[in-house]
Amino acid sequence: MQKVLLVDDEQRMLDLVALYLKPHQYVCTKALGAFEALNYLEKSYDLVLLDVMMPEMDGWELCREIRKVFGCADHYADGTGTKRGHR
Repeated sequence: MQKVLLVDDEQRMLDLVALYLKPHQYVCTKALGAFEALNYLEKSYDLVLLDVMMPEMDGWELCREIRKVFGCADHYADGTGTKRGHR
């Protein structure tokens, strides 16, 4: 099973994404906002899915924080499905 951290400022979106991933054997942890996500990152995850438009810290800043701490690469797809690399 793959462990996924879901990050969004809307609970309904967290619940929806988790609902879609559950049948595919993903174990999801939901973080309501970027600051809560930073607390969860003490644990190990295979994937982080996050919203880029959050009020207190946007997803781009959260990605930068994750890279600073863990030095991992990031990849993203925007709403049109276009895959991109670092931003």
